[in-house]
Amino acid sequence: MPKEDARKLYATNLRLLCQKHKSVSEIARKIGINRQQIEKYLKGTSLPSAYWQHQIAEFFETPVEAFFLGDVIPGTLLAQSKATASRNNPSVLVESLSSSELSRLRNYEGIYHVHFVSPAFKSLIHVGVTLIREQNHRMNSVFFVRSRDPETGIIHRSHLYGTVFLRGERLFIVESSKRAQDRLSETILYPSHGDRMKYMTGICVGLTWHPESEPYASRTIWRRAGASLDLKQAIRGCGLYSLSNPQIDPVVRNYFGTPGSLFENNTISA
Repeated sequence: MPKEDARKLYATNLRLLCQKHKSVSEIARKIGINRQQIEKYLKGTSLPSAYWQHQIAEFFETPVEAFFLGDVIPGTLLAQSKATASRNNPSVLVESLSSSELSRLRNYEGIYHVHFVSPAFKSLIHVGVTLIREQNHRMNSVFFVRSRDPETGIIHRSHLYGTVFLRGERLFIVESSKRAQDRLSETILYPSHGDRMKYMTGICVGLTWHPESEPYASRTIWRRAGASLDLKQAIRGCGLYSLSNPQIDPVVRNYFGTPGSLFENNTISA
Protein backbone atom coordinates (compact mmCIF):
# COMPACT_ATOMS: atom_id res chain seq x y z
CA MET A 1 0.00 0.00 0.00
CA PRO A 2 1.39 3.47 -0.88
CA LYS A 3 2.48 5.45 2.18
CA GLU A 4 0.08 8.29 1.41
CA ASP A 5 -2.90 5.90 1.29
CA ALA A 6 -1.76 4.23 4.51
CA ARG A 7 -1.55 7.60 6.29
CA LYS A 8 -5.03 8.59 5.10
CA LEU A 9 -6.65 5.31 6.16
CA TYR A 10 -4.91 5.37 9.52
CA ALA A 11 -5.96 8.98 10.12
CA THR A 12 -9.60 8.30 9.18
CA ASN A 13 -9.96 5.31 11.50
CA LEU A 14 -8.04 7.00 14.32
CA ARG A 15 -10.38 10.02 14.16
CA LEU A 16 -13.40 7.70 14.40
CA LEU A 17 -11.97 6.03 17.48
CA CYS A 18 -11.09 9.34 19.11
CA GLN A 19 -14.69 10.55 18.82
CA LYS A 20 -15.62 8.23 21.69
CA HIS A 21 -13.34 10.11 24.10
CA LYS A 22 -13.47 13.56 25.70
CA SER A 23 -10.36 14.99 24.10
CA VAL A 24 -7.23 14.18 22.15
CA SER A 25 -5.19 15.41 25.12
CA GLU A 26 -6.79 12.79 27.34
CA ILE A 27 -6.07 10.04 24.80
CA ALA A 28 -2.46 11.17 24.36
CA ARG A 29 -1.94 11.26 28.13
CA LYS A 30 -3.34 7.75 28.65
CA ILE A 31 -1.31 6.29 25.79
CA GLY A 32 1.81 8.15 26.91
CA ILE A 33 2.42 9.99 23.66
CA ASN A 34 2.97 13.67 22.89
CA ARG A 35 -0.25 15.44 21.85
CA GLN A 36 1.45 17.18 18.92
CA GLN A 37 2.56 13.80 17.62
CA ILE A 38 -0.89 12.23 17.75
CA GLU A 39 -2.27 15.34 16.01
CA LYS A 40 0.03 14.52 13.09
CA TYR A 41 -1.43 11.01 12.94
CA LEU A 42 -4.96 12.44 13.00
CA LYS A 43 -4.18 14.82 10.14
CA GLY A 44 -2.53 12.09 8.09
CA THR A 45 0.77 13.94 7.81
CA SER A 46 2.67 11.23 9.66
CA LEU A 47 2.34 7.50 10.37
CA PRO A 48 3.19 6.06 13.81
CA SER A 49 6.17 3.79 14.22
CA ALA A 50 5.48 0.09 14.76
CA TYR A 51 5.83 0.63 18.51
CA TRP A 52 3.27 3.45 18.66
CA GLN A 53 0.91 1.61 16.31
CA HIS A 54 0.90 -1.23 18.83
CA GLN A 55 0.39 1.12 21.80
CA ILE A 56 -2.48 2.98 20.12
CA ALA A 57 -4.15 -0.25 18.98
CA GLU A 58 -3.88 -1.69 22.48
CA PHE A 59 -5.45 1.43 24.00
CA PHE A 60 -8.47 1.21 21.67
CA GLU A 61 -8.50 -2.62 21.80
CA THR A 62 -8.56 -2.73 18.01
CA PRO A 63 -6.22 -4.81 15.80
CA VAL A 64 -3.37 -2.80 14.29
CA GLU A 65 -4.40 -4.12 10.88
CA ALA A 66 -7.89 -2.63 11.25
CA PHE A 67 -6.47 0.92 11.14
CA PHE A 68 -5.46 0.31 7.52
CA LEU A 69 -8.77 -1.11 6.32
CA GLY A 70 -11.13 1.03 4.31
CA ASP A 71 -14.30 -0.56 2.93
CA VAL A 72 -13.77 -3.86 4.72
CA ILE A 73 -14.66 -2.66 8.22
CA PRO A 74 -17.30 0.09 8.42
CA GLY A 75 -16.17 2.99 10.57
CA THR A 76 -19.18 2.66 12.83
CA LEU A 77 -18.05 -0.82 13.81
CA LEU A 78 -14.42 0.14 14.11
CA ALA A 79 -15.12 3.10 16.38
CA GLN A 80 -15.35 1.30 19.72
CA SER A 81 -13.78 2.81 22.81
CA LYS A 82 -11.65 0.93 25.28
CA ALA A 83 -14.25 1.54 27.98
CA THR A 84 -16.99 -0.05 25.88
CA ALA A 85 -14.74 -2.96 24.99
CA SER A 86 -13.86 -3.72 28.59
CA ARG A 87 -17.54 -3.64 29.54
CA ASN A 88 -18.79 -5.89 26.74
CA ASN A 89 -15.80 -8.09 25.94
CA PRO A 90 -16.36 -11.60 27.35
CA SER A 91 -12.69 -11.74 28.33
CA VAL A 92 -13.90 -10.60 31.76
CA LEU A 93 -15.02 -14.21 32.18
CA VAL A 94 -11.39 -15.36 32.25
CA GLU A 95 -8.72 -14.19 34.67
CA SER A 96 -5.22 -13.40 33.46
CA LEU A 97 -3.58 -16.56 32.20
CA SER A 98 -0.63 -18.22 33.87
CA SER A 99 2.68 -17.97 32.03
CA SER A 100 2.53 -21.66 31.07
CA GLU A 101 -1.01 -21.36 29.67
CA LEU A 102 -0.11 -18.21 27.76
CA SER A 103 2.98 -19.89 26.37
CA ARG A 104 0.86 -22.74 24.99
CA LEU A 105 -1.71 -20.34 23.55
CA ARG A 106 0.96 -18.41 21.66
CA ASN A 107 1.18 -21.43 19.36
CA TYR A 108 -2.30 -20.50 18.12
CA GLU A 109 -1.68 -16.82 17.39
CA GLY A 110 -2.43 -15.91 13.80
CA ILE A 111 -5.13 -15.58 11.15
CA TYR A 112 -7.64 -18.35 10.45
CA HIS A 113 -10.34 -18.94 7.86
CA VAL A 114 -13.42 -20.11 9.75
CA HIS A 115 -15.94 -22.39 7.99
CA PHE A 116 -19.46 -23.09 9.28
CA VAL A 117 -23.10 -23.37 8.17
CA SER A 118 -26.19 -21.51 9.38
CA PRO A 119 -30.01 -21.69 9.14
CA ALA A 120 -30.03 -18.57 6.94
CA PHE A 121 -28.21 -20.25 4.03
CA LYS A 122 -28.67 -23.98 4.46
CA SER A 123 -26.95 -25.09 1.25
CA LEU A 124 -23.89 -22.85 1.53
CA ILE A 125 -20.76 -22.60 3.66
CA HIS A 126 -19.94 -19.39 5.50
CA VAL A 127 -16.27 -18.43 5.36
CA GLY A 128 -15.17 -15.89 7.96
CA VAL A 129 -11.85 -14.82 9.44
CA THR A 130 -10.60 -14.90 13.02
CA LEU A 131 -7.49 -13.13 14.27
CA ILE A 132 -6.02 -14.52 17.51
CA ARG A 133 -3.49 -12.28 19.25
CA GLU A 134 -2.03 -11.63 22.70
CA GLN A 135 -3.11 -8.54 24.65
CA ASN A 136 -2.51 -7.66 28.30
CA HIS A 137 -1.51 -11.22 29.27
CA ARG A 138 -4.62 -12.65 27.62
CA MET A 139 -5.21 -14.18 24.23
CA ASN A 140 -7.98 -12.29 22.46
CA SER A 141 -9.87 -12.93 19.24
CA VAL A 142 -11.53 -10.78 16.58
CA PHE A 143 -13.96 -12.48 14.20
CA PHE A 144 -14.99 -10.99 10.84
CA VAL A 145 -17.60 -12.35 8.47
CA ARG A 146 -19.02 -10.74 5.34
CA SER A 147 -21.47 -12.36 2.96
CA ARG A 148 -23.71 -11.32 0.09
CA ASP A 149 -27.24 -12.72 0.09
CA PRO A 150 -27.50 -14.62 -3.23
CA GLU A 151 -31.19 -13.66 -3.58
CA THR A 152 -31.31 -10.01 -2.50
CA GLY A 153 -27.70 -8.97 -3.06
CA ILE A 154 -27.61 -7.42 0.42
CA ILE A 155 -24.21 -7.61 2.11
CA HIS A 156 -24.25 -8.80 5.72
CA ARG A 157 -21.32 -8.00 8.01
CA SER A 158 -20.61 -9.16 11.52
CA HIS A 159 -17.78 -8.62 14.00
CA LEU A 160 -17.30 -10.44 17.28
CA TYR A 161 -14.65 -9.79 19.91
CA GLY A 162 -13.62 -12.29 22.53
CA THR A 163 -11.09 -14.23 24.51
CA VAL A 164 -9.32 -17.54 23.95
CA PHE A 165 -8.27 -20.13 26.51
CA LEU A 166 -7.23 -23.76 26.74
CA ARG A 167 -8.69 -26.56 28.80
CA GLY A 168 -6.81 -29.78 28.27
CA GLU A 169 -6.31 -30.13 24.52
CA ARG A 170 -9.38 -28.10 23.63
CA LEU A 171 -9.37 -24.47 22.56
CA PHE A 172 -12.29 -22.32 23.77
CA ILE A 173 -13.26 -19.01 22.16
CA VAL A 174 -16.01 -16.93 23.82
CA GLU A 175 -17.10 -13.89 21.80
CA SER A 176 -19.75 -11.18 21.74
CA SER A 177 -20.70 -8.22 19.57
CA LYS A 178 -19.63 -4.80 20.85
CA ARG A 179 -21.97 -2.35 19.19
CA ALA A 180 -25.41 -3.85 19.71
CA GLN A 181 -24.53 -6.23 22.57
CA ASP A 182 -27.01 -8.64 21.01
CA ARG A 183 -24.93 -11.69 20.18
CA LEU A 184 -22.94 -14.29 22.08
CA SER A 185 -20.93 -17.10 20.56
CA GLU A 186 -18.81 -19.92 21.92
CA THR A 187 -16.54 -22.13 19.84
CA ILE A 188 -14.82 -25.27 21.07
CA LEU A 189 -12.01 -26.58 18.90
CA TYR A 190 -9.90 -29.69 18.96
CA PRO A 191 -6.77 -29.80 16.78
CA SER A 192 -7.42 -33.43 15.88
CA HIS A 193 -6.32 -33.29 12.25
CA GLY A 194 -2.93 -34.71 11.33
CA ASP A 195 -1.63 -31.20 10.69
CA ARG A 196 -2.53 -29.89 14.16
CA MET A 197 -1.48 -26.31 13.58
CA LYS A 198 -3.14 -25.94 10.17
CA TYR A 199 -6.63 -27.35 10.81
CA MET A 200 -8.81 -27.37 13.92
CA THR A 201 -12.30 -28.85 14.08
CA GLY A 202 -15.10 -28.46 16.57
CA ILE A 203 -18.45 -26.84 17.19
CA CYS A 204 -19.68 -23.25 17.44
CA VAL A 205 -22.83 -22.21 19.30
CA GLY A 206 -24.55 -18.92 18.49
CA LEU A 207 -27.18 -17.02 20.47
CA THR A 208 -28.83 -13.67 19.72
CA TRP A 209 -31.46 -11.56 21.46
CA HIS A 210 -33.50 -11.07 18.27
CA PRO A 211 -36.89 -12.83 18.53
CA GLU A 212 -36.75 -13.91 14.87
CA SER A 213 -33.36 -15.64 15.30
CA GLU A 214 -33.18 -19.00 17.01
CA PRO A 215 -30.03 -20.32 18.70
CA TYR A 216 -28.20 -23.05 16.83
CA ALA A 217 -24.94 -24.99 16.80
CA SER A 218 -22.79 -25.83 13.79
CA ARG A 219 -19.79 -28.01 13.19
CA THR A 220 -16.86 -25.83 12.22
CA ILE A 221 -13.39 -26.23 10.79
CA TRP A 222 -10.66 -23.60 11.02
CA ARG A 223 -7.83 -23.41 8.53
CA ARG A 224 -4.74 -21.43 9.42
CA ALA A 225 -3.82 -18.80 6.83
CA GLY A 226 -0.38 -18.85 5.30
CA ALA A 227 2.30 -16.54 6.65
CA SER A 228 2.22 -14.48 3.45
CA LEU A 229 -1.50 -13.65 3.82
CA ASP A 230 -2.31 -10.49 5.78
CA LEU A 231 -5.61 -9.71 7.51
CA LYS A 232 -7.00 -7.55 4.73
CA GLN A 233 -6.33 -10.23 2.12
CA ALA A 234 -7.87 -12.88 4.38
CA ILE A 235 -11.06 -10.85 4.87
CA ARG A 236 -11.47 -10.53 1.12
CA GLY A 237 -11.94 -14.30 1.08
CA CYS A 238 -15.00 -14.05 3.34
CA GLY A 239 -18.34 -14.99 1.84
CA LEU A 240 -20.81 -17.74 1.04
CA TYR A 241 -19.58 -20.70 -0.99
CA SER A 242 -21.08 -23.87 -2.34
CA LEU A 243 -19.40 -27.03 -1.14
CA SER A 244 -18.25 -27.77 -4.70
CA ASN A 245 -16.60 -24.37 -5.16
CA PRO A 246 -12.93 -24.90 -6.10
CA GLN A 247 -11.92 -22.22 -3.58
CA ILE A 248 -13.03 -24.51 -0.75
CA ASP A 249 -10.12 -26.48 0.67
CA PRO A 250 -10.52 -30.25 -0.01
CA VAL A 251 -10.02 -30.97 3.70
CA VAL A 252 -12.88 -28.57 4.50
CA ARG A 253 -15.07 -30.13 1.80
CA ASN A 254 -14.51 -33.63 3.13
CA TYR A 255 -15.21 -32.47 6.67
CA PHE A 256 -18.71 -31.18 5.87
CA GLY A 257 -19.63 -34.13 3.67
CA THR A 258 -22.54 -34.43 1.23
CA PRO A 259 -23.73 -31.14 -0.35
CA GLY A 260 -27.38 -32.24 -0.43
CA SER A 261 -27.56 -32.59 3.35
CA LEU A 262 -25.06 -29.91 4.33
CA PHE A 263 -27.27 -28.18 6.89
CA GLU A 264 -28.99 -31.27 8.28
CA ASN A 265 -25.72 -33.12 8.87
CA ASN A 266 -23.78 -30.25 10.41
CA THR A 267 -26.13 -28.22 12.62
CA ILE A 268 -28.46 -28.48 15.59
CA SER A 269 -31.26 -25.89 15.84
CA ALA A 270 -33.33 -25.01 18.88
